[in-house]
Amino acid sequence: MTPADRLDEVILDSLMGMSPLGIAVLDRDLRYVRINAPAAAANGLPSDAHLGRSVREIVRPDVWAIIEPLLRRVTEQGESFSDLELPVAVDPERVMLSSAWPLRGTDGEILGVVVTRRDITAMRRITENLRESEERFRAVVELAPNCVFIVDEGEVTYANAMALRMSGAAGKAELIGHPLRDRFVPESWDDVQALMRSPSAEDGPAAPRPLTLRRLDGGSTAVDVSVVPTTLGGRPVQFLVIRDVSRQRRAEEELRRRSRFVETLLEHLPLGLAVNEISTGRQLYIGTKFERTYGVEPGSIEGVDDFFEKVYRDPIFREQMRTRIMADLMSGDIDRMHWEDIPITTASGEQRVISASNIPLPEQDLMISTVQDVTDRKREEDARLRLQAQVEQIQRMESVGRLAGGVAHDFNNMLGVILASAELALMKVAPSDPLYEELVEIRKSAERSAALTRQLLAFARRQHADPVVLDLNDTVAGEMRMLQRLLGESVDVTFEPADSVWPVKVDPTQVASILTNLALNARHAIADVGHVTIATGNCSVDAAFCEAHVDAAPGEYVCLSVRDTGRGMDEATRARIFEPFFTTKALGEGTGLGLASVYGAVRQNEGFITVESEPGAGAVFAIYLPRFEGEVPPRRPVEPAVPVSRGHETILVVEDEPALLRLAQRVLQNEGYEVLAASGPVEALRIASEHPGAVHLLLADLVMPVMNGRDLAAALLELLPTLRPVFMSGHAADVFASRGAFQHGAKFLQKPFDTRTLLATVRSALDGV
Repeated sequence: MTPADRLDEVILDSLMGMSPLGIAVLDRDLRYVRINAPAAAANGLPSDAHLGRSVREIVRPDVWAIIEPLLRRVTEQGESFSDLELPVAVDPERVMLSSAWPLRGTDGEILGVVVTRRDITAMRRITENLRESEERFRAVVELAPNCVFIVDEGEVTYANAMALRMSGAAGKAELIGHPLRDRFVPESWDDVQALMRSPSAEDGPAAPRPLTLRRLDGGSTAVDVSVVPTTLGGRPVQFLVIRDVSRQRRAEEELRRRSRFVETLLEHLPLGLAVNEISTGRQLYIGTKFERTYGVEPGSIEGVDDFFEKVYRDPIFREQMRTRIMADLMSGDIDRMHWEDIPITTASGEQRVISASNIPLPEQDLMISTVQDVTDRKREEDARLRLQAQVEQIQRMESVGRLAGGVAHDFNNMLGVILASAELALMKVAPSDPLYEELVEIRKSAERSAALTRQLLAFARRQHADPVVLDLNDTVAGEMRMLQRLLGESVDVTFEPADSVWPVKVDPTQVASILTNLALNARHAIADVGHVTIATGNCSVDAAFCEAHVDAAPGEYVCLSVRDTGRGMDEATRARIFEPFFTTKALGEGTGLGLASVYGAVRQNEGFITVESEPGAGAVFAIYLPRFEGEVPPRRPVEPAVPVSRGHETILVVEDEPALLRLAQRVLQNEGYEVLAASGPVEALRIASEHPGAVHLLLADLVMPVMNGRDLAAALLELLPTLRPVFMSGHAADVFASRGAFQHGAKFLQKPFDTRTLLATVRSALDGV
């Protein structure tokens, strides 16, 4: 029971306890539900002895024979009766007036009957005594606890002591001889007159009515007025008994106010409420919020059975819900009676999510049911979880990227030694020598390993890139023939370019790598024959889109999409496809770095990528590259390759990896260059300052202890202004370029590199190409 319910119970008990009337509340079976002390005393039993028992068990058979048809007409036909003189079970000499009316629920259904019994034994005896002796009558009435007026032709001829107190009169002279109408407010006088006109001596007293008595001091009092016609001294007069009911009126108003408060509170709570009888399923109360949550019209549910019929249209599901509810109730487990996040289809066909509870009160034969619509909360929670998963995935990818980049950097140094050593050895071995093929295999393995490290660097966004402003339509069109050969004859590839796509700034080789890896991924997803569609288009990304894609940023983008008709992916696979070394291919069929390198290349160019796929429905990879806002430079003509000539210049080589330093020295010396070898920046500065001749070129690692290659170049340029720098690194060149590493026309060598690339880069730098 809620605090409000307990308060209502206390108020009701207080009102019944204060009332001088006998009050009893019966249910439809005429069993006592409540009874106050005056009513219980009339039956000669305490109040507790009545509760739960039938009236028939309490009263004498002769009394029951009289009152049963009257009460049945109330409960079955909704009739009422007022002030009937019925026998008293305990004392046949007592005279009591009984009234009864139906107790109805909020839906108008008769729940029981309220019976009041007013003891008029004293009044009846007073009336009889008045007939015998007016003096004796006056003596009794004077001490009556209620206000008594005797009225003759509208004028007060008698007023008792209580009349003086209730009217605020100093003496009886202020009342006697004055019109009765002066004692009532104008709004009540018509009702008083009706009371005085209606009864006759034979009909008995008129029913009390709620009226307002006017005091002589200007105040007013709420009263009930009863009119008893009689004769006094042979003249017909009217005997008015007036009872102060102001306290009762205040209590009733307070009860109504609290009821209105409870109803308002229930309607504005974020949950719907319904109350029904457990035994019968009869609906006692149902709130409009409860009905609307389940998608039914307010006021249309007539009971538990009707609720199930209207809410759960599927008969199988309906019985499942009934069975579940009954099992929960029979278990007695309170937790089982509360259901969280239950998906339902409302009576109106809408998909919603609810939380519901069934709270049984067996001792009252009541079931309290609550329901709350949590659809919006559930959607927000699901969106938050999806966003959290995306953030965690991005953080995980960043961590793996940092690890992959570090590993690739160290591995590149070792691969550089292997490649250069293999090439130097091949220069010294004739093709007919048995060692020649072994050396070739060593070089091929090193080159394949170098390709893997480049993919790792691409994922880690540490690969060297030479971004240029380009038109994606032209770039993709130039790759179509290669893509068709890559996909084979069983897979068609089409290109759907949009008109006037915006320019983007990106390395064309990265675009080619992205298309190649996505094409290979699509070929693997297509079991036999299929189709791949490549499309471009301009698009604007807003904040709403970014809420669902945490790595996106608002702005204008050019979208490059690749759609395939393959077998598609489930959600678990989609969540991991960009992770390095994750692959759905069989062992030995792939490295799991293709899509990882795509992800890295896109992120390196400040773009983002989305994937849409369902099992059996293919996949769509959409790559968003930022629109280039600057002036588009003119295209440079493609220059023919120039053969690399032998050298004669002096080159300062700075490398903290001894094996790489020795190899670079040997390769350059074999081509005719004079090589000054230094194992670190400090030694390089000393050698450069002591060397008597010119130093034409600096070949230095970017990442070294004490001083990085950029700072070393800056220091050497103060000594040797014409020095040409060439930097080597396994890290991303663009990271160092942003720090000014590529000033003064510096060039870059991505580790690992072969001897041909080294010699060509050195020659290009010396020639200023």
